[in-house]
Amino acid sequence: MDFDKHAYFAVFTLESHSLVTDGVHSDVYMPSKGELKRERRKAAAAIKSLQEKMEEKLRMELEGKEREAELKLRKAQELGKAEMAAVIANEKAAQIEKMAEANLHINALCMAFYSWSEETRKSHSVHKLALGALALEDALS
Repeated sequence: MDFDKHAYFAVFTLESHSLVTDGVHSDVYMPSKGELKRERRKAAAAIKSLQEKMEEKLRMELEGKEREAELKLRKAQELGKAEMAAVIANEKAAQIEKMAEANLHINALCMAFYSWSEETRKSHSVHKLALGALALEDALS
């Protein structure tokens, strides 16, 4: 906004000086060509100064926006990492739970096998004892 006001004023000032030179108002002060050149230089310098100020302002705003965007990006990355870590932790917990359940099944199968083996061993011993008793009875008779 400030740039447009100053630029307009500078152009208006230069145009008003040129209107005075057409001789319509003879009682009005007419600046010399040197004064007009100085005024034009002043106006150009003012415009250039305003441009530089606006460029600096825009550069500062852009840098601020870039910092803000970088901060948001970092936060988003950290949030993504945290979510990924949570998902991995949940998956590991589920795997550990499944492994514990599988371990219980394995232990139950081991106990069943041991029980069956023990039963088979006793049955085999009883069978041998019965065969030995029959053999002894046959030998005595």
